[in-house]
Amino acid sequence: MATLGVILLCLLAGMTYVQGRIEARYDDDSEMSPEIKSIVRRVNASKVVNNSKSVYLAKLSGKSSIFKNLYCVRSEYLSYGDDNKTTYRTLEALFKNEEDTSSSNTSIRVSANISLQVQRNEKIYPQILIVNLLNNISGLLPNTSGNDFAVPDKYELPVMYAAGQCLILRNSKEGPDSGCSLWIPGEYNTKPPFCCLFIYAFMCE
Repeated sequence: MATLGVILLCLLAGMTYVQGRIEARYDDDSEMSPEIKSIVRRVNASKVVNNSKSVYLAKLSGKSSIFKNLYCVRSEYLSYGDDNKTTYRTLEALFKNEEDTSSSNTSIRVSANISLQVQRNEKIYPQILIVNLLNNISGLLPNTSGNDFAVPDKYELPVMYAAGQCLILRNSKEGPDSGCSLWIPGEYNTKPPFCCLFIYAFMCE
């Protein structure tokens, strides 16, 4: 029965997005049918955010040149603050080093600690994941251009889909043109679940 529920959630999320309903309901979910409401209430970012295992960035869409040579991103669990409902994790990224002209293929490593809070508001969908950088990485990022924004300390990322197998985040609250990211817990890293790839393809590609 649980498997059937996950499959139904995948199909409904995909079909709802194709019909343009999800984006339209960012500001008003009053027209959602009871069936859709019961489905989207099951979207829970905490299942991945609070995962004690490694979490990997599996897919990323967006126009920033910061993404150009990004090839590996991993997050490790640190702790959970029950008093403020906040999860603390590391965030480590590897970039190809364009300035290295040798054959050694060196990389640039950028790491930071982050805090994450799942924000529930009056709207049923989407949840918002509040991500705070706990140390400054602005001067560490390679391949930045004048068209890129300075790295902010706080991000508010709409949760497009979340289950135990994956987390799909919008890159900003500005809408679909901002791109998305797909995060996968370590046990699914080598083979992302079809459901997650299916929804990501509809929402982000």
